[in-house]
Amino acid sequence: MYRRTTYRRAMLRALGLVALVAPCQARAVTDEAYLCRNGERERRVELQHPEAQDRLPCQVMYWRNANQSDARALWEAAHDYGFCIEQTRGLVQTLQEGGWKCQKAGPAQGAMQAIPALAPSRLPAASDAARAKLGEALARDLQRLAKLTANGHFEVESAELGDLDQDGNADAAVLLNYQAGQSGTSQFLMAYRAQGDSFYPTAKTYVGGPDTDVVASNIERIQDGAIELLLEVHQPGDLDCCPSGRRREAYVLQDGHLVVRRPESG
Repeated sequence: MYRRTTYRRAMLRALGLVALVAPCQARAVTDEAYLCRNGERERRVELQHPEAQDRLPCQVMYWRNANQSDARALWEAAHDYGFCIEQTRGLVQTLQEGGWKCQKAGPAQGAMQAIPALAPSRLPAASDAARAKLGEALARDLQRLAKLTANGHFEVESAELGDLDQDGNADAAVLLNYQAGQSGTSQFLMAYRAQGDSFYPTAKTYVGGPDTDVVASNIERIQDGAIELLLEVHQPGDLDCCPSGRRREAYVLQDGHLVVRRPESG
């Protein structure tokens, strides 16, 4: 436990010295893709949403033959991206329980895997220029982090524009994955504020990793100054690849720190 805590603190120090990582792409078609095999048979599962949309409407696509164009949409959601995440992971879990071996894959037809898109429409101030500035800031900070963390690497899991301090201007929340060897993936949440002609990190926190029950998380939205996350957690009997538990947490900026928002007492 001491080693894990020290490792977590080292990563938080690195994030404090710089900020974030890889350049965000303004468009995305496939957020997640899984390839499942059982003997010579193959199945493919993808979570998709249209280009230039706020990840909505989303849909879960399924191929009975991963090499053919027989895809069909099993589920769709117009207002709840978390529903599509849950159905995608749930289907993969069901396939694995049925004897299939599944692993994450890139999107079909050799396309480059994209980072979930920055929300284009939640704030009037969240213009194309703001998204471009955030992408440049993340690319800048990725280069700095690469120099500070020679034994591992960071990558962006998701990024979202929104108003964190309710001043009417676009801020940003970013989830970073950190991978070092076989130690598993750790995830960090970063808050960014626009200053002048760029975005700069203002707060950070550890969200999940090998020493917690949180396997992964996704930014659902920024609302009323809160970053709302959907966390994927292991339940008894779950396979390593496919946590079945879900819970939601909301983080807010408080005195320069990201803290979990507690329910208001009635």
